[in-house]
Amino acid sequence: MTTIIDKIPEGLQTNFLRETESGELPAIRREGGVLRIPALVRRTEDGYVYFDVPVPFTGQDISDYAKCLRQSYAALRRFFYGDWAKQLEQQLHGTFARHQYAVKTAFPKVEGEVIPEVERFAAIKDEFWTAVDAACAEVGKTRADLPAKFNSEDMARFAVENGMAAAKIAEYAQVFSTISLNLLQNGRNWDELF
Repeated sequence: MTTIIDKIPEGLQTNFLRETESGELPAIRREGGVLRIPALVRRTEDGYVYFDVPVPFTGQDISDYAKCLRQSYAALRRFFYGDWAKQLEQQLHGTFARHQYAVKTAFPKVEGEVIPEVERFAAIKDEFWTAVDAACAEVGKTRADLPAKFNSEDMARFAVENGMAAAKIAEYAQVFSTISLNLLQNGRNWDELF
């Protein structure tokens, strides 16, 4: 049976893809040497919306939706990555790494596949928010006292305005610099932390 999801996975860019609508739950169908796999199927008021992905038929088990997706993971990933022009455009906007890892997570090679880059980013994000919480606690504030989005200069200004000692500001500046470098080394950016 086709898997239904609530929403497109966070970070997965679909603005360059065309969706298909259906009044009935879509199923995998074979058209000669090609499978048409309904991917990222979501329920709507009138039925379903999904991406109808053409995948070469190489003997996949079309009676088991999840198994067929794993057997077709490479073709599914290639479809959702988009052509080189779409990938370059996303790289230019700093969204491709996030998109790439969202696609890999949505279409794993094996059940329970661990994507090291996704885990590494999650660790960096945890480190960031732990440091933000600690810096806020130093001055008797919480995340709620910060703007929805901020950069390291905003954090430094916030620390000064709230009476943080210069030595502590320097300590946190080093922490946030290291986090920023770790993001860059992993192909991610500051905006993805929010």
